[in-house]
Amino acid sequence: MQRKVLRLTMTLGMVLILAMAVFAGAAGLAEAGQQNPNRTDGEIQILPVQGNIYMLVGAGANITVSVGFDGTLLVDTGSAQMTDKVMATIKQLAVMVTGSTYPPSPCVGLRCPGGAGSGAFNQWGWSSPAINTIIASRGPVKPIRNIINTSVDPDHTGGNAKIAKAGVTFTGGNVARGPGGSGESAEVWAFETVLNRMTDTKAPEAGWPTDTYYTGSYKWNGFFNGEGIELFHVPAAHTDGDTMVYFRYSDVISAGDVWWGIR
Repeated sequence: MQRKVLRLTMTLGMVLILAMAVFAGAAGLAEAGQQNPNRTDGEIQILPVQGNIYMLVGAGANITVSVGFDGTLLVDTGSAQMTDKVMATIKQLAVMVTGSTYPPSPCVGLRCPGGAGSGAFNQWGWSSPAINTIIASRGPVKPIRNIINTSVDPDHTGGNAKIAKAGVTFTGGNVARGPGGSGESAEVWAFETVLNRMTDTKAPEAGWPTDTYYTGSYKWNGFFNGEGIELFHVPAAHTDGDTMVYFRYSDVISAGDVWWGIR
């Protein structure tokens, strides 16, 4: 038992060190990447972090976004008054990352701009933008699948209800994960005390977590956008329900309000 506790302590220590390294690296990119809940320009900025991980700044609390083949995952949803702008920014990011136009095949016929068999393109790809609209198609933009709340604070959970409703849960066969087994809405994950606090304060039910965990750490069963995701509960921190989210392949930590190293 003592060894198990020691391993958990070392793991959390490594996570905190990694969080400091990641945010220290991001600090040199742009001032907009700093934890700054007091932005007053009313706009949301997108900061690329690493791999398929991005950060939205200006929505209240910073929002971590994973965008890729499986869809979109959010860590926190920002404040309620910024929800519409958050959703518009997420859609813009999803289109940019997963909905880019596929390039047309090289030209090989007699009418190729560079001659028969040249494989050359003209400035439009084939012969005209009108033809390109027929032969080129956009990849499907995947929906919001999951939301993880790092705490119960309203600047972290304010957009839960509206953003989750716009999402779609994974379903398979006769078994569906998510509320009611219908596959409707995105899953909302949090430590169990986040749900307890929301029910105690009679917060609107639409914004409650649909799935909770209660252990010191929780590793998701499966991968999302090609990487494992692990949740770490940090007891007696900013609140009694704080979670840090570790994107294992991208090597990125979303620490919520547990760590305020950049001001």
